[in-house]
This record gives sequence, C-alpha cells and structure tokens, in this order.
Amino acid sequence: MQLHLTAHRWESYGNITLCGNVYDGVKPCSLQQIAMALDACNLPMQVAHCLQNLRGDFSVIIHKTTMACIAVSHTRLYPLFYRFVNNDWHITDNPAILHQKADVISPEACRQYLYTGAPLTGNTLVKGLKQGKPAYVTLFEEQCITTLPFGPYTAPIVTPLLKKTEADKAFETVLQTVFKRVLNSVANRQVVIPLSGGYDSRLVLAMLHKMGVKNVLCYTVGRHHPAEQGIAKLVADALQVPLYHIDYRDAQYRMQQFKSAAFARFVDAIGADGNFMWLFEYNAILWLKQQGLLQDNAVFIPGHVGDFYAGSHLSKLGIKEKESLQGIRRKLVLHAFEYGKPCWNTAFCADIKKALQNLPHHQSSWLVAMQFIAENRLAHQILNSARVYEFLGYKVLLPLCDVDFIQFFSKLSYTALCEQSFYQEYLLKHVFEPLQIAFNKPTHAAQLRRQRLKNLLKPWVPRNLYLRRKKQQDVTTETYLLNDMLAELSAVKGVELTLQDFASGNEVMLYWYLNRVKNQLKTS
Repeated sequence: MQLHLTAHRWESYGNITLCGNVYDGVKPCSLQQIAMALDACNLPMQVAHCLQNLRGDFSVIIHKTTMACIAVSHTRLYPLFYRFVNNDWHITDNPAILHQKADVISPEACRQYLYTGAPLTGNTLVKGLKQGKPAYVTLFEEQCITTLPFGPYTAPIVTPLLKKTEADKAFETVLQTVFKRVLNSVANRQVVIPLSGGYDSRLVLAMLHKMGVKNVLCYTVGRHHPAEQGIAKLVADALQVPLYHIDYRDAQYRMQQFKSAAFARFVDAIGADGNFMWLFEYNAILWLKQQGLLQDNAVFIPGHVGDFYAGSHLSKLGIKEKESLQGIRRKLVLHAFEYGKPCWNTAFCADIKKALQNLPHHQSSWLVAMQFIAENRLAHQILNSARVYEFLGYKVLLPLCDVDFIQFFSKLSYTALCEQSFYQEYLLKHVFEPLQIAFNKPTHAAQLRRQRLKNLLKPWVPRNLYLRRKKQQDVTTETYLLNDMLAELSAVKGVELTLQDFASGNEVMLYWYLNRVKNQLKTS
C-alpha cells in the first residue's frame, strides 16, 4: 500500500495513520490511543468492532503486512480515495494525485451524479478511481476489495423499541452526553453557529447556552425572510448572542474571487472528483474572517441533519411503516432526487435497486431507506458542505451526527418518527419553551402531500414548461454568486444561459463542476 497524503491533519503511529475527532465515552481520545487499539486488531471484524465503539468524525488507514484497509466514518468529513496502480494500492486524500493520462469520466458515475448530485457512495466521476464508503471498512487484498460495515445504521437494532414513557428521559440523557462531548472539545474557544430558522441549529445554540458557553457568534445567509432569518433573529436576541446576516445582494459580501487560485483550491478540495460544492458558506466565512469577527481557533458547530435522523425523510418520501424494498426504490426515484427525470432512466433505477439490495437488512424496513439516504445524500452532499470550515482553517463538530444521537432515533417507533413528531414535540416542550425560543415552524402534512404530488407530475411535464412555471425564490441570493459559472456554461453550450434555465442554483453548480472535471482530465 502506497500513501499519498497532503493535508497536515494526518498523524502516523507505526502501522496506523489516522485523523479526525474521536471520543471514547464523553472525553476526547488521543489519536495515539486509538492507533494502539487498532494496531492490536488482526482481523477486519476486530477493526470494525473497534471503530463501532468510537464516537466522532475520523478516517483511518491500516497498512500492516498482514492487513491493509481504510475506514471512513459515517460523516465523511475526511474522505479517502484509492486506486490499483502498478500492482499496488494507492491511497490519498487528494484524488487528483491519482489521475492518469488516459483517465475518462465514468459513464455509470456520471449518470448517478446528474440525477443525485454525487455518484452513489464509493464511486467518483473518474473511471477506475474509487473512494472509501462512509461507515465501512474497505479491505484490500491483492487486486480485490471487500467492505465491512461499522456505522450506526449498518447493524440491525435488536433491542425493543422505546416506549413513549421511556423516550423523553432517554433523549435527555443522549443530549446531555452528546453536548458534554462538544463542551469538552470546545473548551474556551469561540463557537460559530450557522443559525437558520429550523430546529436543528436552534437546538445546538440552546444546548450550548444551557451549558454556559458564552463565546458564541451566529450568522445566517440569504434574504431577510420571516420564516427563516426572522426566527433566527428572534432566537439570537432571546439568548443574547450576536447574529450577522449576510445578503449577497450587497456588494460587500461578494467574496468569491472566481478566478483566484484560492477559490480553485477550494473547488478541487470540496468537489474531490464527485461533489459539486455549495458556495454560500464559503463566501460567508470569508466575509466574517475579513471583518475580524472570527478568532483563529474558532470551532464551527452547524446543526446539520438532525431532522433527517428524527424522521423528516420518511414523510418527504412517503415511506410507509412496512414498505417493501420495491416500494422504497420507487419512492426514492420519484421523491429523493432533485435533478432531471430519473424514473425514465432504467439504468439509474437499476443502480438504486442494486444499492438497496447491498444494504444490511433491518427489522424495520424504513431503516433501509434511512441508511440509503445517509450514505448517498447526507455524507456526499449535506455533510460534504461542512468540510468548508476545516478547509478555511477551523475545527468543525457535528453533534447531531453523533452515533448516540442517531442510534436513539433508530430505536423509536415509526409513529414517533413520522413527520418528526417526537423530535418537534420534545424540543418545543423541554428545550425551547424553557428558554423562551419556542417559535414553532412545523412541517405541514398538506405541504408534504403537495410536494409529493409535484414530484409525481414532474416526470410527465416537459422540462421547458416546468422551468417556465417554476418559482425562482433565490432565498440564498444565489443569483449574485452564480453569474461567473453561468458565463462559463454559456460558453460551453454556445448560448446565453440564465438561472431560469435550471431547476435550481444547485443544478448550475452541478453542471459547472462536471464540466470542470472533464476539462481537468483532458489537460492532465
């Protein structure tokens, strides 16, 4: 095994190379302690068991003479890439290092990327170049690879589901445990929270407030919208923390510097041959940094994806309590993907079917859908955006991705998860109301039904008619950030393109990044 690691964060101890934030219980562990435990493992199952008992966001490389493998935690904050070259496996954190002159775009991965925003887990856009699947150990044996799961959704839940009378007390314990880890990791450093009007980021701020954390800064991005930024301001005012609102219609916030080398490095690092990158956080942090508002050792704590683990996608996808695998596949294809018309592509439908069949079986069928989304959407899109903080030099913690947090919700009944009923009720009653920040923003069943109906009709509506009739909300003022990308795409197509020619700003970034990778392969 040959290692080609470029980032400073990696540490090596003999046969073990690793990075990230790791906890054993509540307190952080030294990476050396974890390396010693992994070095004592002689079988892949032992490695998986060791990692399963850890909490945190990490990646591991084991390069012993008796065993070569990598492992990437379920958040994929530290992705790893691999390729078999010259009779050896090459491992890197920078996939461009493994590019070869004859490289081409993988048709299979490109198909998946154009519908989902990223190739299905384990793939990259470059044919022959793979990446470690989040929450799996990838074992290398000669020219073959095998994978072994160790993440929070991969082991079937065999304990009885929690009853309503038990759930409140159990969740209180989980929140205390999870945020004690955050508190111990933060120490006295500045905490920066992207604060939206939703429940997740509000929960993060509320728990840190209850634990006495004072050095907090919050920010929000986009237009002044009462259902989002309006609630964020009410929360910040109630808890007496500074809140900065960044609206890119104001020229002072346009920090992108599209043609700069720094922006090119950001795109390549976050895109990593498989993901388009969201621009909004990058520009916001640049502005905060330029204004001198961020301390050098600041810790970013976004409230990412708590609502997902609490059941939001079960309602969005219309997953029933005893949904069949075929039903899950059909609803994923119809409701889970933003771009194009995937239900018309038989090859893509077959990709989804194969991916679902390869997932571990669960006693509750909805967990299969949850695991698919966690591996293929959360790790490669939502949480991939959190990598911007570390790229710009700051530590990032994801408390709502803590394994204990996830496992709690995997033990709830379907009824408690549907429309996030337990999560919303608990937070309003036990967290928000005592702090007087209970500004309710419920998910309405009628709104979900309208969205699902829209998704059902979308495959039958001509694209030009759909784009003409859609409402372009531009809530993150993306028009002001995407003009340079639109200009490049216009040059490629030979016609002038505007944001109205795309389903969303995300779709602009998706096509722009794919075009960038194609050009890089041509010139490599």
